[in-house]
Parts: sequence; C-alpha cells; structure tokens
Amino acid sequence: MIKEISKFPFIEYIEIARPNYEDLGTTVPHANIDDLHAAASPITGNGVIVGIIDTYLDVYHPDFRNNDGGGSDGLGTSRVLFYWDQSLSPNATESSPPVAPALPGFNYTGGASYGTEYSKANIDAELTAYNPTTLNAYSTTRIRPSLGAHGTEVASCAVGNGAGSGNVGGAPQADIIHVHLRGFTDSQAGYIGSDSAFLLDAFAYIFARASALGQACVVNRSGSDNMGPHDGTTLGEQFLDNLLSTTNRAITVAAGNTNNKNSAIQGTVPNGGNTAITLNYFSRVVGANTIRPDRNDQFELWYDGHDRFDVQLNIPDTPAQTMNVAAGANGTVTLSNGVTVTIISTLNDPRNNDNSITIFIENVSSANTIPLGNWVVTLTGSTVINGSFAAWVERNNRFERTIVGPTVDNMTIATPATGLRVISVGAHNADAAIPTHRVSSSCGPTRDGRIKPEITAGGTNVNMANSRNMNNLPLPGLVSQNSGTSFASPLVAGACALIFECRGLGLSWFDLKQILADNAGTPAIGIPSNKFGFGILNMNNGCADVPTTVDVWLRDHVNDTGIEPFVGDTSWLSPDIEVLDMLGNPVSNPTFDPSNFVNNIVRVTARNRSATQVARNVEVNLYWADPGTNLDFPAQWNDTGIYTGDPNFVVQSNRIIIPQIPANGAVQVQFAWAPPAPGANVRGDDHFCLLVRLEHEADRSNIGAGGWGVIRGSNNIALKNTHVVEVDSDGDADSTFHVIGTDDTDTLIVRTENLNGLVRIVFPVEALEIFDARTLAKVGKRAPFGMDCPNDPLKKAKRTLKAGKRLFDLTGITGAQLLEIKDGLAALTCMMEKNVPLVIPRLQILNGAKMPVKIEVKKAKLKRGKENQVHVQQLSGGRRLTGVSVSLVKRLKKSKVKQVKFDGKKLIIK
Repeated sequence: MIKEISKFPFIEYIEIARPNYEDLGTTVPHANIDDLHAAASPITGNGVIVGIIDTYLDVYHPDFRNNDGGGSDGLGTSRVLFYWDQSLSPNATESSPPVAPALPGFNYTGGASYGTEYSKANIDAELTAYNPTTLNAYSTTRIRPSLGAHGTEVASCAVGNGAGSGNVGGAPQADIIHVHLRGFTDSQAGYIGSDSAFLLDAFAYIFARASALGQACVVNRSGSDNMGPHDGTTLGEQFLDNLLSTTNRAITVAAGNTNNKNSAIQGTVPNGGNTAITLNYFSRVVGANTIRPDRNDQFELWYDGHDRFDVQLNIPDTPAQTMNVAAGANGTVTLSNGVTVTIISTLNDPRNNDNSITIFIENVSSANTIPLGNWVVTLTGSTVINGSFAAWVERNNRFERTIVGPTVDNMTIATPATGLRVISVGAHNADAAIPTHRVSSSCGPTRDGRIKPEITAGGTNVNMANSRNMNNLPLPGLVSQNSGTSFASPLVAGACALIFECRGLGLSWFDLKQILADNAGTPAIGIPSNKFGFGILNMNNGCADVPTTVDVWLRDHVNDTGIEPFVGDTSWLSPDIEVLDMLGNPVSNPTFDPSNFVNNIVRVTARNRSATQVARNVEVNLYWADPGTNLDFPAQWNDTGIYTGDPNFVVQSNRIIIPQIPANGAVQVQFAWAPPAPGANVRGDDHFCLLVRLEHEADRSNIGAGGWGVIRGSNNIALKNTHVVEVDSDGDADSTFHVIGTDDTDTLIVRTENLNGLVRIVFPVEALEIFDARTLAKVGKRAPFGMDCPNDPLKKAKRTLKAGKRLFDLTGITGAQLLEIKDGLAALTCMMEKNVPLVIPRLQILNGAKMPVKIEVKKAKLKRGKENQVHVQQLSGGRRLTGVSVSLVKRLKKSKVKQVKFDGKKLIIK
C-alpha cells in the first residue's frame, strides 16, 4: 500500500506511525487551585469536557462518579460521557464509534472502524448490575483495568473529585471522555505502547464528540517518544495543530521525563573532520535475573539541511562489524545472532528541509539481544556550514543503554510536546519555597528554537486515584502515589477546563496558553527558561482578566502605527529593516565581496502592539529578491545566503525565534547575509528587495493566501526596497528594477520627495498603451510586453510628444512633460519640483512578465537633512501593490570591513 501511495505525484512525504509511550518514571502533584474550587460561585470545570488518552480508566472508582447515589454501591452514576476502548473488537451488542456524517469531524485514519465505544448509559448499566457476591464486573462494558493503571492516575490529576482517593484533581466536576489506546504487545520489546495513528484518531474522536455536544474541550496526552526532528513538523504534530484551528479546544501534552537520562546529545562536526558519538549497551542484575537489551531500538540524529555528514558505525559484534554510509544513502547489515542494523541517511526532509541519520536495530529478542559494548557513530563533515547536530535514542532499552558523554539540560523535550499549538507541560518540585526543576523533566527549547515547555506544575510523590479489578478480592486501596510530567500535564488540562468554564465559549488554544503564561508564577526561576518555560502553574487569577489579542508587527514606514492596512503611499520603506556592515555600522546598500563569507548584517526590529499581553515564541523570517514590484511570494523570494547565530552566524537559516516581546515592546535581532554575485539581477549587486515576516501562534501573517492584498494589509510583513544612489557632479543618477505584470490593469505612479530637477522613467515600448487610430488600424491590437510580437510598429518608431492634450489623448498619461519613443523604448520625463505625480494609468504587461524599468535623475538638487527620493508605486485594478524607491545622496555610506572569514566555528572580521 505504501509503495502504491508513494507513486502519487502530490505525495511529498509519508510518515510511518510509531509508538507513543507512557511516561511512568516521575509524577507531579496537584496544582494549588483550591481558591477557584472554593469560590462563592465554584469554578470546578462544570460543563467542560476533559478528554484523556491513555491506558485504562477505572470507571468504578468513586473519583469519576457523580454524587447522586447511583450504581449498585450507591457511589453515583458515571461522569464518563463516552469511553472508546480501541483494543476491543465489538461483540454482537457493541459497536465502534460512528464516523461523519453521523459524528461530524471524525473519520478513522486507516479507513476501517475498530475498537468498541461505550456511552454513559452503558457504563451506568455496568455500575448498576455489579454484584460483589457474584463478581460479575465487566460483563456489560468489558472495561477491565489492571492495578495502578496509568490512565486512571492521569485522569485523577485532571478530573478526580477526591470522593475515593481524597485527592481532588484540577477540574473535579468536568465531564469525561476517555480513550483507551489501542496498544500492541511487542514480543521483541516487551512493552505496551500506542501507534501514533491510533493516537491521532483518539484526539479527533474526542473533539468530534465534544463539538457534537456543544461543549468546550481540553484533551490530555501523558505520553511521548524521543524520535523525530523535535521542531513541530512531524505529520502527527501538524494534525494536532489542524484540530486546534477550531475554537473551544486545547491540548495538553507531557514534556517527557528524558532529561538527565543520557538519552540525548548535541555537538558539532567540523568541515572535513570527524565527531564520534558512543552508545553503550550493557546488562544489569536485578535479583537473580540478568537483564540484557532485548528490545528493538532506534537512534536518530538531525542536522542542518545545508550540511552533509557521512556516517560510520562500529558495531561490537563477534567479529566486529563496520558500516559506512554516505550522506543521502542507506545500508543494512545482519549481525552474527540475526539482529539487523539499518542506517538511513535522508537529505532535505520535505517537512523541514533538514537532514537526518537514523539507525534501526531490529529483530531483537530475549534470545538474540543487542551486542553489549560501545556502538560508535562517527560523523564526517563532507560539507559543513553550520555543523551542529542533535541526536536522541529511543526509550526501549533505557535501563540497559546510555549515550556516553555529558548530559545537557536542553532539547530533551519529547514528541509531540514539541508541537506548535499544544500546551507542553514540565514538572517542578512544589514542596520547596522556591520551586526547583525536577531533574528528569524534559527541557526545551525545541530544535527550531521555541521555548518549551510553556508551563510547569509541581511534581513529587503525588497521591491520586488507584485503579482496581473489581472481580479480584480483596480490593486494593483507592489511593496511588507517583511522580513526573505524566501527571503535571493532566493537572494543567484541569486548569484549562476551569478557564473554559469561567470565561465561556469562544476561547482558542492560544487564549489558553496566554492566560496560563500571563498568570504563571515566576519566583526567582528566570523566565523564560528551558526548564520552566514561561513559569509555574498559578490559577489564582486565571478567571480574573479578559484575554486580549497579541499583535506582532513591523513598521512599513516611519509614520506607520501598526493599524492594518497601512494606507500611506509608500509601504516598502520599513525603518525596522536596516542594512549594516559586519561591524554594525549603517551602509547605504547591500554589498557583495566574493572573498568574504558574509558581507552584511540585516537588523530587524520586531514589535508587539498589545498593551497588556506578552508575545511569546515570535518567529522572524528574512527573505531577499531581485528589485521589483509585485514580487510573488514565495516564488520570487529567496532565503539563501542568510545566516543566524549572532555574533558568529554559523547557522545557515533565515529564521530567528524571539522567546518573548513585552507588551508595547520591541526586540531587535540580526541576520548575516551574503548577497549574490554581480550580474545576478537587473541592477547588479547593490539593489535588492528585503522582506521580513513575523509569525506568532495566534497572529499569523497569512502571507501565502491572497497575494499582495494580504502582504500589504498585514502588519506582520514589512518590505525594504530602497536603492541609495550617489549623484555625480552634474546631479545625475540612475537605478533599474523590474515591474511584474498582474492579471488586472497595471498602473504606475511616480512621485518625488524633496527633489528638484528632472526624473525620467524608461521602459520597453511594448508596454506603452497608445490610442493612435492610425497605428491601431495598421496593426490591430498590439501585444503586451512579455508576448513576442515582432510586428509592433512602435519598436522601430521615433516619436516625441510634449505635455498637453495630444499626449493625454493618445496615452492617458498625466504629469509627464515629455514622451519620447526611440530604439524600442518609451521614456517619460517629469519636473520634480512641481510635486505632481506622473501617472501611467495602463501598462500593457503580460501577467507574470518581468519588465525592466530604469529611473534616470537629471540635474538633481538635494536638500540637506532630508530624504531625497523617487518613489515608484504599482497598482493592479486600482489596488495598491508595492513599489521601489530610489534615494539620492552625495556620498554613499560604505562598509569599512575588508575581510570576513569563517574558520569553521566563528567569524573573523577585519
């Protein structure tokens, strides 16, 4: 099936579903949200649905039952609205969940239905029919939990009412929808996990059920894995982001418990040099048993898409084996005991354009374990610009293996907690006066630089509900104890339910994030933090303030205040985009020097218009293009030759993440840039358009939708298209750019600012629309520029028209003093001091055609202390697009930097 699907031309990438494991190593105590529970009008999650995706929920436990005396034991009817057990095949009286249109918004990812769904009525019937004498539990619903089921403990932290355990969860009166994940028992690995495809079905199902009921819903998943690029681009994470495009939804995910577990490593590879990573497998003695690594395993490494790493793997087999795989290639060997080792080196992954190296160790069993000793992975940099990498080993044999080397307290956050819109939750020790980070709680940032987790909650020795099998007497106690991020995450889910209840319908996932972060406690822990995110969970003011919208923005012009859309005449002169030399000094234009690694710094000032809200994890993206108007995004824009990592700029990337911009604040970031060689564009090497777009979780630029109407209308996007030209002794100067045709009437407007003299605009005569009856009678309708038409008589014509009725009648042009047609070119001249715009109401340009245009300035007299500029604006069907400006100066500001070298680690500037 995969082979057939891969042949479809529209398929870019197929992501294989992979296990998603419970985090059982640590826990988190309940958050301090008693004030809301005990308020005059209690806030308890009433009317909100909390979804739990996990192992079994003990539906008999008093913590998940209403206080209405229902059930044969009188402990109450069930609070569970729906329970989907993905692992059970329906019997004659049961069925799987319905799909759209019966249940709008839900379809099984694999197409075929599976699992068994129980309603509240089914569960209440189970509770009513139970007889402790005959031990007939699970004869109605077949929901049979084991002792200490992870799903019961997690649900207790989110929605437990404390009736049985004595420990109240975050939202003790919320409704519950529970999904028992369809797990699989791996005969080789011996663990129970959940396939990511089943996991995504579970999320979609819960949200679909909640939408059908008209209720707000937060879904928690306390499980993860160590694989993937850790940048939010896995297809599963994108699926979750899409689910959250609907309001009244939120997702909480445990950050993971892999910090300080020797499961992750970061490093650099020098150009032409080697870096070795050692993965050690060992046995351990537990009682009378010797435990060996008897499960399949996986090691995955990600690095910059501009680099190329060859890989060598030395395997401690008997005899020893060595694998060599070049960048972009694959290889497989079979060891002496039948275990297979496969290396897959992938270049430019379509999800993020980065590279990966994955090592699969398979066919492992208790009889054929992974060979003990050091597995040495040696990376050789055949092409290195960035050189950095991050690697993770899966958790399958986590007690019988270790990555040898220093443990790092960053980039250990698990997947899917690295997703963009999900709320990722870490754990801290709330027993201390000043909270301390739980050493095992996974840390950010994400691999693409975002602060994660968003928030942390307490995490040591939490008492919670304990699951039981009601047919196994005597019954164990109702209370369990555990620790870790698995239980911090559902506590935050409960907090989200409280926010949904007290603030009403209409909130988005971002509103939830913003409220949690704005009210988070930050005592002496340094926020934002890779360990604590944006603070510790604090719901004291969670219902006090109405959230306001974050508005990240850039100035289009010095007069821009951020109101959308900007209505000024020139929207491509952003003062928030500055061109500097490598020492940080302003220069007039970008420069090219083939002997230098980079030539310029582009400094960007990103802003936040909100008066009250902090903007967090703001993306700043930089692009360049040849000079022109109506530059289609992304086709006409480039991100090559751009570097980040100030001050050394060793990362070839056009994106920088700003952890947070304060309310009414601004933050500056710097990119390094190496413009292309002379002759690469119509001007040469010193005139380019720069575009910056800001992306925020709740304030997207939408740059790819709607063309220039969106680009011009969004304050997330700014342009810098100014060519600074030095006038000669006569006051003359020129500049060249492109005008790109649209599918509507194209108009050019030429204005001047603080200039005296003449301006001449020159372009191919095919684009000049002329209403000369004799010409039209002779050749008929003339073809536009961009369409080859050798018979156009104006190509060979020589004609001059002065300002007046004749010029207007023939062309419709206003503001021109002179029209000259000669050598296939049309030249229009206007007097600058008259301050009357030159308007060419209709240009004949084929849609998408790039027409070269030249601006010539004659005998210019510059005004001191002023911007002396010529502005050219393009309109399409009367709608303003963008334009080009030429600034005239007596002397250019040039860089004093003579040499910029890259020694493989840092820049050397002289």
